[in-house]
Amino acid sequence: MLCQECRKRPATVKVTTIVDGQKREVHLCDECAAVRGELEFGSGASLSLGDMLAALLHHSGLLSHQPEERSDVKCDTCGLSFSQFAKSGKLGCGDCFRQFESQLKPVLRHIHGSARHMGRMPKRAGGLLRVQREIGNLRRELANCVQSERFEQAAQLRDRIRELEEQVQAQAGGPPSEEEQK
Repeated sequence: MLCQECRKRPATVKVTTIVDGQKREVHLCDECAAVRGELEFGSGASLSLGDMLAALLHHSGLLSHQPEERSDVKCDTCGLSFSQFAKSGKLGCGDCFRQFESQLKPVLRHIHGSARHMGRMPKRAGGLLRVQREIGNLRRELANCVQSERFEQAAQLRDRIRELEEQVQAQAGGPPSEEEQK
């Protein structure tokens, strides 16, 4: 898509405004967006997701509520501190999510409305997670069936849950835990 302003360069910025309940979208190139004042960055500067996240963290005030001793906690794997993450908006590795979980949850809730991933995932990845989510959904449905005394449907759901749990065990390669056996 070409820039709607100059009609020469590819549009890389989408500006959405809502005035009196009317939504208006304009697709601009970096240069036209900078000229219109839609970007704080000058022409040619790149706007990264990390930059946006860091700015959001600082402007939201979420970081100011972090106890001082917890802001210098470092990831055991990559050595990144939470204060470094707050400046850059970029985590160092996958283990940072676990290491900074208590600090990241309020940030994720503020940004996404939830600290739990609810969106799509690629079909080629996340197969195990997809099955685990299906098991959780089936368990909730099973509880509803038992509560409303639909026992035949509950038995079918129970059997399907067992099949899926066996699949999970086969993929994970280990004996089921006590909770999974229940």
